[in-house]
Amino acid sequence: MGSKKDNCFSRNEIGQVFTPEYIAEIIVSRVLYYSKILMSELVTQKVASLKILDPCVGQGVFLEKLIEKGVPSAAITAYELDTSLAPYLIQQFPEITFKFENFLGASLQERFDIIIGNPPYLGQNYNAELFQQYAREYDICRKYFTGNMDLFYYFIHLSIEKLKPGGLLSFITTNYWITKSEKTGITKLKPHILDTCYLLEYIDLSKLHVFKNAKGQHNCIFVLQKKSSEKNKTSKIIAKKNKANKSINIIQIKRKQDSFQFESIEEYNKHIIHKIIENKPSPYYTTYFSALTNEDLEPNNSWNLLLPKEIKKHIDHIENLCKKDNAITYLKDYFLIRNGLILISDDAFILKENEHIKHENGEILVKINSHYKKLNQNEKNRLKKLYKSSSIRAFGYNKEDFIGYVLFFNRNEKEKGKEKEQNDENKKKNNNEYEDENKDEDNPNNFSGFSQYLSQKYPHFIQYLQQHRSELRTKLINAKENPSDIFFPRRGDRIRIYGHKKRHLLDLEPFYEKSKKIFFPYISPTNKFGYTEDPYFATSDTYFLWPKKTAENLPYEFLLAYFNSKLVQFLFKAKNIKIKRSKTKIEKNLPIPNLDQFSSPKEKKIISIIEDLSTILMTWNEEDNPITEESQMEHSLIPIKSLINLDIIKKGAHFTFKEIKGMVDILFFKLFNLDRNEIMRLMTTYYS
Repeated sequence: MGSKKDNCFSRNEIGQVFTPEYIAEIIVSRVLYYSKILMSELVTQKVASLKILDPCVGQGVFLEKLIEKGVPSAAITAYELDTSLAPYLIQQFPEITFKFENFLGASLQERFDIIIGNPPYLGQNYNAELFQQYAREYDICRKYFTGNMDLFYYFIHLSIEKLKPGGLLSFITTNYWITKSEKTGITKLKPHILDTCYLLEYIDLSKLHVFKNAKGQHNCIFVLQKKSSEKNKTSKIIAKKNKANKSINIIQIKRKQDSFQFESIEEYNKHIIHKIIENKPSPYYTTYFSALTNEDLEPNNSWNLLLPKEIKKHIDHIENLCKKDNAITYLKDYFLIRNGLILISDDAFILKENEHIKHENGEILVKINSHYKKLNQNEKNRLKKLYKSSSIRAFGYNKEDFIGYVLFFNRNEKEKGKEKEQNDENKKKNNNEYEDENKDEDNPNNFSGFSQYLSQKYPHFIQYLQQHRSELRTKLINAKENPSDIFFPRRGDRIRIYGHKKRHLLDLEPFYEKSKKIFFPYISPTNKFGYTEDPYFATSDTYFLWPKKTAENLPYEFLLAYFNSKLVQFLFKAKNIKIKRSKTKIEKNLPIPNLDQFSSPKEKKIISIIEDLSTILMTWNEEDNPITEESQMEHSLIPIKSLINLDIIKKGAHFTFKEIKGMVDILFFKLFNLDRNEIMRLMTTYYS
């Protein structure tokens, strides 16, 4: 959620978004439900005797719901920083203990049975000064501060420490911390939770728009129970209950359907939430125990909680066929995932037709100071068609969808320039010439030996870049990079790769030009992988798969078909693999089949057919381009008889891109010995 009226800041620091009544109602209902189950053997721990805390009370919606459920006002403590709400709160709830101060400064001496609320959401990246201030002022913030965290992490940390053994904590938050892994802001949060608590329940609200004016919502409700290590009678009973209750209950709200029948989004939300509270069956949600237990949760990895047990067994089956030397192999074991070209300045290096360059009578001309000048052949070779991720299609790309021409200089030429520079230096020494130490680096007439080398080989492009020289140098200086490297991409032209004995820098230009390349958008809702062996240079919103070992002979046709298959779409859903800028989930969670495990004649035949069909799809690469049976029979590309024998097609079938792709999907289910209809049913049940 973008912002919240958390009342832990001044109104000027953060916007106001109050908790909807139905959200408070379900949190109170669920936490009291677990309280009754877990405390049923403790006579003294009835609802009326619980000590309850709301750390960020706002207008008091949680207080109202607690009182409605029979909790005495005197048992409730509430924190609120916004003193302007004090008169209203005190008048409305006179018996509740209010503390009009920042909860983050609360003492650890007072403990509670239940803590509930809607803590503030505020990212550290864009509010560094506030987080630094809190780290100076509050012990809890100093103890648990980490980069890329969110403010509500502090509320979880402190609430855990203020719980009694066996106590319950339930918040509504964004769900990003659940899905984050190492090198993110959860490096202290998840270990703290796992060391001290059990996760009892997770309610997935990501399909609901809960907070009216907030953007980018992916919310959840969770219930934690604090572990007990004390040796008294009460804690022994709690520990016994804990030991038997390590499963994680999931309540998963499905994708919006028939919401038009309701007067508003809020009414739609209320309808679903009340069905959950009343424990009534509904097509709008499903409930199950996650295949992951608390013991499966790892402190520095993503928690894929939305994994039903009936899906987990299929995942295990698939991953067993991806094992090599008794270990599952993943995408990261075969490929490095790297962005395309990151330029110093798109405006300077992406040359567009009729704006920076033009084609005329078989020549290419570049615009320099309002005049067009004809490029030589060396210069023409430095222009590469440049594509964005929007050009990517399954099995290929749209060749006509390039955005312009990138001016691409190869860093290897820098070595040639250094040779020239050294030769020039030697000449100066021999002639007793010395360079002016006060030379103006921004003077376009001042060139290093490398620049002079480039100006001789690419005279018009050097003149063109002189128009942007000051801007390019400034950007590199601000990025703390070498300001003399104004000719090259900042990233994406080289990668570090494993050679025979050690890692080395690999020049990617030859691979962009000719090699086999698999690529995919860095933001994509599904598995869409393109391919080409033609020249293909792309912007940074494209991820490329580069083999970790260049000499390794990888089965590209098979892998491309696998990446684009319904089977991988199922894996994406079941394993919560999302392509949203970060590559961590896909490289660490997408298993790669071990073809040595498919050794029977039938399995080998299926693999061969998959590769043949993949070749066709790579060749056609146009979903609207019809593929006739006659043309394919003529070239013997589609193994008609084999497909008929495998019951994939019938005689006289017509072929389109979509239909051939469907054949590939069926073949993968056959290869992995999976019931396609069952997989589709599971997709519809849990992920539609």
